[in-house]
Amino acid sequence: MRRAAEAGEARTAIAESVARITDMNVQVASAVGEQAAVAEGIDRNISNIGHCTEERTLLAKSTTRQSEDLLRLVLEMEDMTSRFAA
Repeated sequence: MRRAAEAGEARTAIAESVARITDMNVQVASAVGEQAAVAEGIDRNISNIGHCTEERTLLAKSTTRQSEDLLRLVLEMEDMTSRFAA
């Protein structure tokens, strides 16, 4: 009878351990899902930053070209003005 009681207690302890492990697995799975969502958000933000950087680079290059064109026009106007003054 004593061995049967011990076996029953062991079976109960095993069942409780399995239940705890199952709960831990659920918690780990939940944490992994949350981490995946955060990682996707970070990836999306990095991608957006990359696109913004490319856009700003193109705008800066365009501004540089326009500034160079304006400088060229100013120099041409300066040359024309100096001809009138001469």
